[in-house]
Amino acid sequence: MREIIFKAWDTKKKVMHTSFSSDLLISLNGLLVQHSGMNGLMDEYENCVLLQFTGFLDKNGIKIFEGDIIQEDCMDTEKGTKLVSYVKFDDGGFQTDDGEFLVNAIQSFTVKVETDQTSAEVLGNIYQHKDLVKKYKLKV
Repeated sequence: MREIIFKAWDTKKKVMHTSFSSDLLISLNGLLVQHSGMNGLMDEYENCVLLQFTGFLDKNGIKIFEGDIIQEDCMDTEKGTKLVSYVKFDDGGFQTDDGEFLVNAIQSFTVKVETDQTSAEVLGNIYQHKDLVKKYKLKV
């Protein structure tokens, strides 16, 4: 069973939140909210984009999240060719930016079933590494 983990990109402060206190929740409309104590009020974090863990690890044991830019060996082309794409959740599943379902994409590189570790490598993410988005001409 896949571990359910989120991180959040704050679009206003330009910071990635990777750990949360126990009083943070995800509302029904997908916003990150924080319980404000005894009065029962909730503070919404409207400027946060939630990013979910895919359940897979890259070749270095790093967790692959939505928005991560990954590099993988391409099996359909000559040896040494690398494919760079980013991970998104769309149409009910994790996909790479070319529309390939991530599970299918990961089947194109090696997955160690016992650890869910892949042969792909996380290079960065589309929020903090705009230089990689530009370099690889990713359509975010």
